[in-house]
Amino acid sequence: FHISHNIKTMEDQEMLQLSQAKFWILLVLSISSTICVLFIFIYFYRQRKNISLHQHLTMVLVRISFIQMPSDFPFSMICYHYGIVIPSSDTFCLWWTWWSYSINGAPLFVMAWGSYERHLLIFNNSLMNTRRKRFFFHVLPMLTVCIYPFIFYFAAILVNSCENFWDYEWVNKLFYFI
Repeated sequence: FHISHNIKTMEDQEMLQLSQAKFWILLVLSISSTICVLFIFIYFYRQRKNISLHQHLTMVLVRISFIQMPSDFPFSMICYHYGIVIPSSDTFCLWWTWWSYSINGAPLFVMAWGSYERHLLIFNNSLMNTRRKRFFFHVLPMLTVCIYPFIFYFAAILVNSCENFWDYEWVNKLFYFI
């Protein structure tokens, strides 16, 4: 089943072309992004003995991006290519909504903490002198901001008592505006 079978109007044709363009752009950028992430992993692996606290933020962001690429992008690409959610089930849509919000929110929280942590590392570097201080002011906050979006969106999306109505055909019109 491909969305080109359902073309009825000029607007549908434009939506098809736009979704196909988005599919190919996302595919090309995902492949090139994966290659870049692998080079970054190789660089950090070779420099593993010289990695400072300043580089931990970058490593966390690269790892989150690497998890996001194979676990979230393929579903968007399927929607762009076929025009429907596959598999079309309430459970999948609920899971995908939770996962997408969580995996897109995690880098934002990490960056917010990272900007504050940079301030601590530059102006209050005595906070990182001992292992205990490093744990409480570097490791624990970084873990917290990585896990928080997943817990928050789990409560906001999955535990929410509202009833969801999923329109699997409407997704093509939704992606037209994105």
